[in-house]
Parts: sequence; structure tokens; C-alpha cells
Amino acid sequence: MLLNDILSLPVVGPEGRLGYVADCRFAIDGSPGPLLADAQLVGLIVAGKHRHGFLGYERTSVRSPAPLAWWFERRQRGSFLVLWEDIESIDDVVRVRPGYTRWSATL
Repeated sequence: MLLNDILSLPVVGPEGRLGYVADCRFAIDGSPGPLLADAQLVGLIVAGKHRHGFLGYERTSVRSPAPLAWWFERRQRGSFLVLWEDIESIDDVVRVRPGYTRWSATL
């Protein structure tokens, strides 16, 4: 499965529809090799209404240009991170396990 296949998929949990996969969160794992360090998928960012990523504006330190920062801040309200181990299955929708935790999507 390609990462592009997961983006924009609907996300459902035990309580029903949660939103859409807007982005993915990776962590650099290990020391850099000849080209790049290994990246490990930490989880998926779920946005309530939007199917597109936040172009880096989920970072709390990004404040300019101010109109864009304000727009993206409002747009990402309610989005959250679901850890990879809380993903039950991925087919035409992403299913989240019962008892999952909604983590902050900001960096």
C-alpha cells in the first residue's frame, strides 16, 4: 500500500465517522545512513471536515504569513493524531480500534 492510497480516506471509530486522513506523522528512527535516516510511521492525522494536509502549518512556531497561519489554524481545529497501533484496519475506510486516544496534531 502506498501512502497516497491512505490520504483522504474516511476514518471511522466505534462511535461512528471521525473525519478524513489529512496527513501522516513520521519519526526519524536511527542515525542517518548514506542517503537519509530511517523514518517510522507514528500515526495518522484525522481532520473532521477537510481531506487535505496542513502544509506545515500544524507547527506551533509557524506564524507567518499571518493570514495563512490564521486560516490554517482555523481549518485544522478539531484535528487529532491517531497512533498507528490504534488503527484496526485499512480498506476503503480507516477503522480505529475501540479505546483509542485522540492525541494533539500540533508539533
